[in-house]
Amino acid sequence: MGLFQDYQANPPDRDIGEDYWGRIGEPEFPVAADPDQLTVTETPYTGEALPGKCILSPRMEILQCGSGHGEDDWAYDVIREHAQD
Repeated sequence: MGLFQDYQANPPDRDIGEDYWGRIGEPEFPVAADPDQLTVTETPYTGEALPGKCILSPRMEILQCGSGHGEDDWAYDVIREHAQD
């Protein structure tokens, strides 16, 4: 998980990443802070709606990005399509 802003929409730092990791129950996946906010400028995610979600291939290629709460059925479709290629 990558954080491109803190709780006040400022660039995050390491402490924000560690705090958020703890708040979401210390998951097994890493929570990384993006203080240069490259997540928005270097990916298809625009940052306009939260939360932002990008589907990555096993080779860490961005397959597609979306946003919002709720169902992620679109993500499963992207994963299945990529697996068939």
